[in-house]
Amino acid sequence: MSDAATSLMKVLSALTSPKASVKFIAVAIFMIFSWKYVDRQVLELDVPQQYAELIKVFLGLGLGTLAGEGFYFLVAEILKAGKDWRSRLANEKERERNEAEKAVKLEQKKREVVESFVKAFAHYHIEKREILRDLTLRECCLAAHASDVVDLEVQGYIVKVVRVDENRNVYRLNAFIHDYVSKQWREEVEINVTDFLDDMSEDEALLLDFMDEDFEPAGKVISGPFDVNFPPIAPCFDVEMTPSGIVLSFKQLYREVFAVRTGRKFKEEVFIPDEYVAYQ
Repeated sequence: MSDAATSLMKVLSALTSPKASVKFIAVAIFMIFSWKYVDRQVLELDVPQQYAELIKVFLGLGLGTLAGEGFYFLVAEILKAGKDWRSRLANEKERERNEAEKAVKLEQKKREVVESFVKAFAHYHIEKREILRDLTLRECCLAAHASDVVDLEVQGYIVKVVRVDENRNVYRLNAFIHDYVSKQWREEVEINVTDFLDDMSEDEALLLDFMDEDFEPAGKVISGPFDVNFPPIAPCFDVEMTPSGIVLSFKQLYREVFAVRTGRKFKEEVFIPDEYVAYQ
């Protein structure tokens, strides 16, 4: 076998990977470059002929090896970046798909909870509704063993936040039903204020006057009865009887709605002495 064939077989046996192939190609290119363009510069340095050939070989091998390594590294980094990008894209799509599935399940669960709650809420008595309404505004400390509280917690409509003591817990409203309770409450307030203003007697008008920030009684006398169950006072006001008069206050949300509907400024609470009250 000739020397050229022997050399070729050694080269072929070394081509065990794409990286080695790239390196050999780069070396070949730089060997050609070295022989064609470096020869003149080497001769100008007065380098002996036997060393000039060796220098050209070393330059070709060295530069070719570096170029091959650099090219392979660059291609490898590009391929790695592409693989990482595809992987991130796939992970992002998977995350979005999982989040979408969770959102659908959460919305379905919310719809089921709200549908069940709406059916039950229609039959709740006022005290039970007021627990829920108060919780739309803030977390509240409630009696842990009260029947209404226990029932609402068992149903999952209120959630215990922290234990205060053996008899009391702080609760919050289930977020699923928050919007419904708040919306229903405000609609009810609007209806009750409308009913009060549309069919307001002289005494009821005077009752509202006493709540006005700028009102001066000046001998005005208001007639009862002042019973907490007496419509239309009951939906809008709280009334407390005292030995020397009555304490009249707006129920939650009502002062703001009355102010908007009448354009007047009202107190949250007012004490009306007996001298201005004609009890029945």
